[in-house]
Amino acid sequence: MSKTPTLRKFFAQIPGTTNYTLTLSNNSYGYTTKCARAGQHYIIDRRKLNRGTAALNAGTAFHSAMEIRSKITNDQQRKDLQQQSIEQFFQLNPVDEFEWRTSDRILELVEKYDKKYKNDLVHTLKDSSGNPITEIKFTLPLGTIEVNSTVNFGGQEVFIKTLFVQWIGRIDDLVELDGQTWVRDYKTSSMFGPTYFNQFVISQQTMGYTWAARELGQDVAGAIIDLAVLRKPTPTGRPFDFDRQRFIYSHEQTDEWQENTLEGIATFISHLKSDFFPMTGTAEGCVFKYGKCPYFDVCSLPKSQRPEMLNSTQYADVCEHEESE
Repeated sequence: MSKTPTLRKFFAQIPGTTNYTLTLSNNSYGYTTKCARAGQHYIIDRRKLNRGTAALNAGTAFHSAMEIRSKITNDQQRKDLQQQSIEQFFQLNPVDEFEWRTSDRILELVEKYDKKYKNDLVHTLKDSSGNPITEIKFTLPLGTIEVNSTVNFGGQEVFIKTLFVQWIGRIDDLVELDGQTWVRDYKTSSMFGPTYFNQFVISQQTMGYTWAARELGQDVAGAIIDLAVLRKPTPTGRPFDFDRQRFIYSHEQTDEWQENTLEGIATFISHLKSDFFPMTGTAEGCVFKYGKCPYFDVCSLPKSQRPEMLNSTQYADVCEHEESE
């Protein structure tokens, strides 16, 4: 029997004090930077859209196959385990009949990846026991915010003196290339062009992973983005592409990342103190190229009707496992 997911608690009181911890990941923090109200619904109300996207599911299945690739050296055993992992994932997360990102397509993507990188120059590091250093979960202190205010959590008022902010996440693996250590982050996309990698020059996510790896005592140079492109099949199109690029992040850059992130969280806390979370996203952020904000339907309603929508079956609780990425 599967364990019932535990509702995610972002805020936790430190026993015997009026101090609290706030634990955020790149994912949860991202809601606050896109829109203060989206941050409210995800972190304070702890509600998310009750469905995954096809692109996100494809990426998750591919990631699981890459984790197996890093750990299993026997070719046949690795292929068998990758196939089992992908098929089981899609059994739990079935796609509709018109969706092209199917288990068979992800399996083919993995096979093409293995073929391209058969003689790979990027090697996953191993620990002192000879185990590959993969799927590194971390919880690290990011900084403190002086609140000194009573705040409202779903109708319950609590006084917070000091907030101790923790940053959590999961690094895909640590790798070696050209005598340097790197954080590797696997990415999947259906679109790829000459400007794709520009976003990682100052990426919030990969800078955060680099910062975390250094806090864990790893002398990393930066991040390697390992991209797998899976396109919709067409008679003349190129269905698969692969590329990698390295991004060096100095200690000065990751120190600034820490400062920027803590300041961004402080801005979110200021909204919590005032008990008002404005819709701060731009029009392009509410309806964008790949869809619309997950809370678009909530914000489209009059204020008095929003709680009913947010607590409908269209939304679900944010659970622990979704915040360990």
